[in-house]
Amino acid sequence: MQSAIRITTKVLAGNKLEIQVPPGYVGKEVEVFVIIPEKPESGRRKVLELLTEIRSRAKAVTPSSPTGNEFPV
Repeated sequence: MQSAIRITTKVLAGNKLEIQVPPGYVGKEVEVFVIIPEKPESGRRKVLELLTEIRSRAKAVTPSSPTGNEFPV
């Protein structure tokens, strides 16, 4: 039966990885898979998209002010 070890590590300077395995594997060939996670979408949003979302939320949450002293949205 094949053994498998899952190790999560960080990329070191020079784009290198360091992996330590349990004793008993010195000189043996091993197979290593490196899975690079997908880059998350940029945290930046388009200004108009953000303003539209804020306005729609404000309209849905803020009832009309009976005094007429509300800020225009």
